[in-house]
Amino acid sequence: MTIINKILNRGYGLSHRLLAMISPERARLRNIVKTTRSYDMTEGENEQFFLKIYMHYINEMIGHNFGDKKLDILDAGCGQGRIAIPLAKMGHRVTGIDVTRHAIDKARLNAESEKVQINFISGGIEAVIGRFPPESFDCVISTEVLYMVSDYEKAVEGLALSARNNGLVILSLRSKLYYALVFLLCNQIEKAAKLVMEGENYTNEGFSNCQSREEMVRLMERNGLKDIQTRGIGVLSGIEGDPQSRFAIPSQMKQGDLDALLDMEIRLGEQFSENARYVLVSGVKRQ
Repeated sequence: MTIINKILNRGYGLSHRLLAMISPERARLRNIVKTTRSYDMTEGENEQFFLKIYMHYINEMIGHNFGDKKLDILDAGCGQGRIAIPLAKMGHRVTGIDVTRHAIDKARLNAESEKVQINFISGGIEAVIGRFPPESFDCVISTEVLYMVSDYEKAVEGLALSARNNGLVILSLRSKLYYALVFLLCNQIEKAAKLVMEGENYTNEGFSNCQSREEMVRLMERNGLKDIQTRGIGVLSGIEGDPQSRFAIPSQMKQGDLDALLDMEIRLGEQFSENARYVLVSGVKRQ
C-alpha cells in the first residue's frame, strides 16, 4: 500500500479539497457514498413524484417497442431500487448495479419487502458492465448517474454494448442549461456565460458533469442507437437547490395540485426536455 493510500485510508483529517487533489476518483466516490447514506430516493416524497414521470415514459417506451413481453432489464446506477423494484413488480427480470454497497444493501431490503426478486450487484458502471456478455439485456436503463461517472462516454458505450439488437437504451443526464440556471441564481454570470457561450463544461471533482441534449444524441448514435427521443424530468418542479424548485416543490403541495402538476410535467416534458432537471434520452439499438 502506498503512503498516499495509507493516509487516505486512515483519514488524518484531510479536507475534501485536498483529497480531490490527491485522488479525484476517491473524492468523487466519497461524495456519492455520503449522498446515498443521507438521501434515500425510494422514500423521499419528491422522488416518488419524479418516479411517476420516469415510469410514465419508461412504460410508454417499453410498450411501444416490446408490447407486453417480459424483459431482461439492466438498471445501471439503481440506488436503493427506486426504478428497479417497480419494473420487477411488473414481471420483468431485473438486474441492478450501484457503486455504493450501502445503497445495494438497502435495495435488497426494499425488494424483499415488496416480495420481488432482483439481481443486485455492487460496483461502478464502468467496472461491472464489462462482466456481462454483449447483448445481455432487452432494455438498459441508467438514470441520474452519468453526470457522476468518471468517463460517461465509456459508460454509454458499455451500456449500449450490453443491449440486444432492437433493444432499448434509456438514459438521463444533467443538461448544460440546468447548470447555467444554477449559476445565474447564484449571481455567477461569468460561469454561466462560459458554459453557454464558450462551450465549457461544468465539472465536479474533475469529472465532466453535464452534456447538452445534442451531445448525448450524437453519443447514442455513435453507439448504434436509432430513433432517438428526449423527454424532460421536472420542467416545472424540483427539489431544494434546483432552479425548477422556484416554481414548485412536490412535497409542499396538496394531492389535487400534485395530480395537475404531474399532468403538466408529462405534457411539457415532451416539448421542452432540455428545460428540465434531467433529460431522459432513449434509443433503439439497430445493427
